[in-house]
Amino acid sequence: MANRANIPVVIVDTRVDPKTMSESKGKIASFIGSDNFEGGKLAGEFIAKKLGGKGKVAILEGIPGHETGDSRLKGFREALKAFPGIEIVASQTANWEQSRF
Repeated sequence: MANRANIPVVIVDTRVDPKTMSESKGKIASFIGSDNFEGGKLAGEFIAKKLGGKGKVAILEGIPGHETGDSRLKGFREALKAFPGIEIVASQTANWEQSRF
């Protein structure tokens, strides 16, 4: 609808499914986002250093299947591979909600 009204569409943080865009003949003017894998990796490295390379970690994930959270989780886990003294003891969805805990 925005395209038909000549309104530029700007996507922020989470990419739109390419197949959906193709099917709808939609056009994106711009995408603004970060490298979520790298962000997760940086977070993992930060936590590992704060723990001195040893300890137990529980991960509260975002919404399963959501590109942003999935990429951050992959980056975080990748970073921890370099720290064998850190054990992931739990990993479960929190659906981006902190109030549940």
